[in-house]
Amino acid sequence: MQKLKAEIERRLVRHLAEHPFWRHLAEETPAAFAAVQETLTAPGKRLRPRLFCQACRAGGCEPFPSFAPVVLALELAHSFILIHDDIIDRSAVRRGVPTLPEQMNRLFAKKPADGFRGSDFALVTGDLIYTLAIESLLQAEASDAQKTGMIRLFTRAALDTGRGALLEMRAAQTPLDELTVENIETIYALKTGSYTFALPLQLAAVCSGNRRKPDPLFPDPGTSAGIAFQLKNDLQDLRQWVDDGPLPDDIRDGRRTWALVYAGSREALGEPETLAAVEKAKEEHTRYALDITADAGLKELLRLALS
Repeated sequence: MQKLKAEIERRLVRHLAEHPFWRHLAEETPAAFAAVQETLTAPGKRLRPRLFCQACRAGGCEPFPSFAPVVLALELAHSFILIHDDIIDRSAVRRGVPTLPEQMNRLFAKKPADGFRGSDFALVTGDLIYTLAIESLLQAEASDAQKTGMIRLFTRAALDTGRGALLEMRAAQTPLDELTVENIETIYALKTGSYTFALPLQLAAVCSGNRRKPDPLFPDPGTSAGIAFQLKNDLQDLRQWVDDGPLPDDIRDGRRTWALVYAGSREALGEPETLAAVEKAKEEHTRYALDITADAGLKELLRLALS
């Protein structure tokens, strides 16, 4: 597994070194390119491309080298979403390094650009990274039908993720007592489940030729896995906060998380009953995602991601 992760990171580094867009940015704005490079290569699990590769092999298809561009596309798309999330959440740190909006705001503070902020640069860069992801997807050694199928899946995942973000904003305008945990689970499934879990497996099904077949290797655990994954993150943030750790962005901003809706108030967020309820919900969704995943390698990846 470490070998696969290293291969994914090697291709990402090569893309940053060789693609004309990055070369131009490095020549025109070296400090900005250095910030983008640090953001894209920051240590991470590379979960989405790893799921794709394992699902390809489960379907009898070797992802390298023919579908290596799909691997890169998934990681670029993830970076695009993280950058936009960091802008919306006003997050200063991710993966142990300053976020791209934070780094660019610092650069723009040193050399102001009338009418523009560093976060504006980060926003446009995020959009361009998504464009590069689509470009990479089209470079796969695949038939026209496969490429069309992959583009449809990619855009559908982007729409689902965006819809989840809009629903999250709508929830923020809604009184807590008018929301249910099921409302929040819908948001989690759209924002996280669609592109993190469902998309890699669906892309692998297209690449391995299983898209139109009722193959048990390719169920859709995306909904439950996405909910469990987000609940896991919420639980980690809550426990750190209860132990006098840093105030999580979601709590700071009053975001309608599963825990907040369940607890009914910020004051009750750290109570043992709330933490136990989040843990129980995470375990239930994790169990279902694993139960409907037939391939042992995929099951292990999911287990590690959700535990």
